[in-house]
Amino acid sequence: YNGLIPYPDYFTVGPNLRFYHSNKVVGYMAESSTYFAPGRDMSELWTYLNARLMWNITRSSEELIDTFLQRYYGPAAPHIYGYMLAMTQQTQESQ
Repeated sequence: YNGLIPYPDYFTVGPNLRFYHSNKVVGYMAESSTYFAPGRDMSELWTYLNARLMWNITRSSEELIDTFLQRYYGPAAPHIYGYMLAMTQQTQESQ
């Protein structure tokens, strides 16, 4: 693992938390911050998703991502979403 290389796990946060919930996991520590992992890709989004989904696991990950992008990036949100899709696709193709 190299903390300076972006690891696009934005679209896996929701499914992972739902998997833990459905398997009766009672404790989960979501440790992510730009302070602890310099260069972590989209750490603010990752933290937002974890916080919102741990509060209410039934929320839609896609809606939460859209809401975050609109509020955080404003008019640039569609471009940031395109970046997220491109990063995810590149990572999946290289594995």
